[in-house]
Amino acid sequence: PVFVKPNEGSEGEGVSRAGDPAALDAALDQLFTLHDRVLVQRAEAGEDFRAIVLDGRVLAVFRRQPFRVTGDGKSPLSVLVASAVAGLGGGGKGTRINADDPRILGHLAASGRAPESVPADGEEVELLPNANLSTGGRAFDVTASVAPAFAGAASQAARALGLRFAGVDLIATGPDDPAPVVLEVNAGPGLSYFHRLGAREAETVERIYEGLVDALLS
Repeated sequence: PVFVKPNEGSEGEGVSRAGDPAALDAALDQLFTLHDRVLVQRAEAGEDFRAIVLDGRVLAVFRRQPFRVTGDGKSPLSVLVASAVAGLGGGGKGTRINADDPRILGHLAASGRAPESVPADGEEVELLPNANLSTGGRAFDVTASVAPAFAGAASQAARALGLRFAGVDLIATGPDDPAPVVLEVNAGPGLSYFHRLGAREAETVERIYEGLVDALLS
């Protein structure tokens, strides 16, 4: 499997996962109608993390999960998805995803499911291949559990690109993984979605921006 995405963009727009040549061809055809450059990335096993780096220091790390629904043993996925998408309207979170998004249908089909499938009570069903918060993903602050090697990989990635401030996306087994895979480096990481997650997350984001302002003024 591979991930296919525009070379430019943000918030998970245009990202899809292709599990066979036919799906890859379809994804490329769709993207090349809108973009002149497209990335094809090998799928790596592990969880998705976003590390915020400032002047070589990792200020925070968030573990991100793709948009998902939980079954009740009675409702089909079409109903669960529509309800979940409607619930994302508050606070500006998840405004870049619709219940009829073809990426959801494609991701369900790749896992052998259809809109009429009924997941078991308590069963979680992943709806998208990417974990962007702007498309319904969830995030958890795991800064306290980050190992030095994990933080070092994020710092090195930002330094290699000459960035003082960066959001480094990594794939790893956990925040203590000594050898995470660097997925991409964002030169202007947005933190507004993290800020909306709760009081603790808001405090973390505000502390990051305070540090950023202090660093720029010093």
